[in-house]
This record gives sequence, C-alpha cells and structure tokens, in this order.
Amino acid sequence: MGGGQPIHNEEETVWIVYNGELYNHEDLRVELEGLGHRYYTNTDTETIVHLYEEYGPACVERMNGMFAFAIWDAREKKVFLARDRLGIKPLYYLRDGEKLVFASELKAILEHPDIPRAVDYSALNNYFTYGYIGSPDTVFEGVEKLPPAHTLVEDGVESSIKRYWRITFPKKPYGDEAYHIEKIGSLLSESVSRRLMSDVPLGVFLSGGIDSSAIVAAMSELSDDVKTFSVGFEDQSFNELEYAKLVAGEFGTDHHEFVVPMNAVELLPKILECFDEPFADSSALPTYIVSQMARTSVTVCLSGDGGDELFAGYDRYAGSKLASAYGKLPEPLRKTAHWFTGLLPASTANKSIVNFAKRFTEAGDLPEVERYTDWISFFNREKRGELFSKETMKRVGKLENIKYLDRFFRECPSKDFLVKTMYVDVKTYLPEDLLTKVDRASMAHSLEVRVPFLDHEFVEYAQTIPMNLKFPGLKLKILLKKAMKDRLPKKIIGRRKQGFGVPVSAWFKGDLKGVAYDLLLGNDSSTRDFFNKSYLRKILDEHSSGRVDHGQRIWSLVFFDLWMRKYVNGERISL
Repeated sequence: MGGGQPIHNEEETVWIVYNGELYNHEDLRVELEGLGHRYYTNTDTETIVHLYEEYGPACVERMNGMFAFAIWDAREKKVFLARDRLGIKPLYYLRDGEKLVFASELKAILEHPDIPRAVDYSALNNYFTYGYIGSPDTVFEGVEKLPPAHTLVEDGVESSIKRYWRITFPKKPYGDEAYHIEKIGSLLSESVSRRLMSDVPLGVFLSGGIDSSAIVAAMSELSDDVKTFSVGFEDQSFNELEYAKLVAGEFGTDHHEFVVPMNAVELLPKILECFDEPFADSSALPTYIVSQMARTSVTVCLSGDGGDELFAGYDRYAGSKLASAYGKLPEPLRKTAHWFTGLLPASTANKSIVNFAKRFTEAGDLPEVERYTDWISFFNREKRGELFSKETMKRVGKLENIKYLDRFFRECPSKDFLVKTMYVDVKTYLPEDLLTKVDRASMAHSLEVRVPFLDHEFVEYAQTIPMNLKFPGLKLKILLKKAMKDRLPKKIIGRRKQGFGVPVSAWFKGDLKGVAYDLLLGNDSSTRDFFNKSYLRKILDEHSSGRVDHGQRIWSLVFFDLWMRKYVNGERISL
C-alpha cells in the first residue's frame, strides 16, 4: 500500500509526517514485525512509527538514513521532532510558549498568520561572514533550525533539545595504508548499495572530480543502468566536462551534459523560490540546472558530497598545515609576505594560487578560530564594519562571529588545527552550505539526492584513519585516490582538484556588471538602509576595474537584495 501522510500506528495513537529515506528500513521491518507490529503500508515512514513505539526518542539511534520528521504521541501528549545525523534534510520550527510550528521549509512556517517577518540582525552578520545562516538561527527572529543530530520533545509545558550522535575519534588511529585502501573501497560500495533501493533508474551528479567519479565506479559495479549528469562553463578554469565525459565513457553510463550560459542568472528568481533564506553559494545555480536536467530522466540521484570533508580535499587544509610553520616566522617576514601578496593582481580564475596566497597571508598568524573564519569569510570583521550602515551596526552589535564556530572548535577532542578544521567543516559548512544547496535545488524539481559518503557509519570510520595516511605532506585526498586507483582512469586520479565553482567574478565584470550596479546602488534598492552606499560603490568599482576580486561578495549582496525584495517586501522578482 502507498504512503500518504500522515502515517499512524495500529491504534492510531502515534502519527508521523516525514521527509527522507531510511536505508535500513527492510531489516528494521523484519525486527519490528517479529515484535508483533502490524504494517498497513510498505513504507519506511511506518517503520519509524513502530520504531518510536518500541524505543521512544532513542529510535533515531537505530536509523540509518537521511530524515527530518515530526511525531505526535497522543498517549503522552507530546510532539517529537528529529533531524538526521549529518543534516542532509532540513527542519524549521517556532515555539513561543503557546504554539509549536514546524516544517521542512521556512516559507511554510511564514504562512502562519502570527509570525512576523522581522529580520534577525545577528543572523545577517553571520550571512555576510559565511554566506549562510547556521543552525539554530534563521534569518527571521523567533524561527529556528533544528541542528543536525538533534531531537526536540515538546509536551505543552516545556521543550527539550538533545543531541543523539557525535563524531568520535579513537584514542589512537589504527591500520596501515593497505588496510585503509581496502576498507574505503568496501565501505563505499556498501554505502552506495544501500542507496540503490529504488524501483526506477538512478542517476549520479558527475563533476569529473574524484568523489563523484568514485560514486559512479561503485554504482557501475552494482547496476547496468547508470545515468550521469554534468554541467560546465565556457570559462575553462571552471569547466570539468572533459573529465566527466571521460568517466562516463569508462563506465558506459547514459551521459547527459549542459553548458551554463551567461544568461543563466535569469534563473535567480526561481532559485530564490528554493532558498527561503539568503544563501550566497553561487554554485546553487548550476546545481539547480543539473537537478532540472536529471529530473527529466530519473527521480533519484547520488552525489559525492562529503568526500572533501572526510578525506582532506580543500585548499584550507593545506593552509592549516602551513599555518603552524608560518606562525613561527619572524614578524617582519610575515609582514613582508602579506605586503608582497597584496601587490599581486586579483585573479578571476578558479582555484587561483594568487587568491589562495592573498587569503592565507591575511590570516595565517591569527588565533585558530579567527584564522579559520577569515579564510572562509565573504566579508571579514573589518570589511563588515565598512559594509554595514550605522543603523545596521547598532542592531548587529559586535561583529564577532567567534561564538558560532568556537563551540565546534572547543568540542573537537583533537588539538591538531588541521583535524579541528576538518571537524568544523563537517559540523558547519557541510550541512549549512553544501547539503542545503543540494537539497533545496533538487527538491525544487522533486528529485531525491542521496549521499553515500555521508552514511554515518562511513563518517565514523573515516575518523579512525591516521592523518599521516589521510593527508601526508600537502597532497589533498591522496588516500581516497589510492583507494580508487584501480577503479578510475589515471587522468582522474592524477588531476588537481577544481571544485564546483561558478565564474561570477568574470560575470560581474561583463554582462552582469550593470545588474549589480542597478540593484545595489539604484534608487529602488531594497537594502539601501542596511549598507554603506559608498562602500558598495567602492567594491563594485574595484571589481570592475580588476584591482580586487569581489565577485563572491557582490554575489552575496545581489542575492540578499533580491531576497529582501521577495520575502520581506513581497515584490515579484524578474531580471
């Protein structure tokens, strides 16, 4: 039978609404039926109901999957909310002593007549630092996001929020290289296999990088019907279609690709529909396009998200290693390095070594949390001080963002800055940016995306790998590449990481230059009271002249302006 929600238990005393996929559903069903539970559907949704009956809130500890759900327990007059361990699925809520409102989308919460659309200025500060608003905050006062790996119980008198899962580290990592090469391959295949539950063909988002290529390799061993979907750009420093086509040819997939045109920015109004909050990751645009393309052929896709965080795939991890040595240099040498990199012209190319050097020397000798924040920030503390108007500064208060990240740095049991950086990425950047981007863009097209690298058992295993194997020297993702060496083309194994970037810097120096000036400096700007207009003009002029690359900053400002027009002012958006 079908799974029209809400789903209930046998006595109709426990009811659930649910978003997600439970990969160990069949095993749990056998166990639960053995305990006497009678199913009236064939769904994993009903499995969660019966699991809750047996184990209460601890039911989440038995679940392997991606999920956000709400259970009404009529027996105890309680509402139970839960979100999966890594934050693949979203869950918003508002509680004010009189009511509890929850939904998987913020726009659904806003449909409630008693919820004002008052912008939270501290969240605004976070947005212009990180490009997203991290849990538990949202852009609107009073509305919160349930953090990953947390549950909430509300009984009408009080509510309690608890974390039910943590990333743990062994006292001493174990295993030699051969052991981990074999283990990575076998566990990844198991994780992919779990995610192939479907009555329809499945696809893969294929970038041509090591992560998505590894997923294709594992999936091709388990299925003869693999469809792959890729997007690229005319700017070759951002274009990976050559590599995606190579992998697709190697495994004989049914391959589809699309080159993103400059006028794809016209999709921004549709992207605003997906992202209820300001969201500055410009790769949301190609993610939206590849999701739209994939949905014409499949209803489920796999993605390679999580590989960078687990196996050291970002340039900032190299920076984390270099920082300890850099901090020991005499101050005059550090100042000289900073001065010299400041003289270098900005580059609009993807993965520019010049831009990396500029950012590294700006923050390389700061305390750990501040260093990390400056490396990843759109506007660092000094630049936000210039960006915000006097009125905004009064409402924001202190420009510090240390509290949000500091708790994750402090809870990481390792003292190694590199390990801390990778841990913080899993707790913040991964769920709040990458997974948010994929979930919103894919669900806009009713496409389900599953993430094999983020099987929680695989994540737990990855913490047991000695760092000298995972990231020896400055070679990013070397252990994962070794594990896939015999399963992928040499050209894929040997290539430098490119990343899923978007050439916004070039766009804002070209055809989109006028769009940015008009939106941010025009008389009808929706954000004129938030920002210092002279500073906006300064960064637009610096960028268009090529003196400084402000492309990502301008994108974050343009998105926020359009978001304000739509969600606060109620305007109809068109470009």
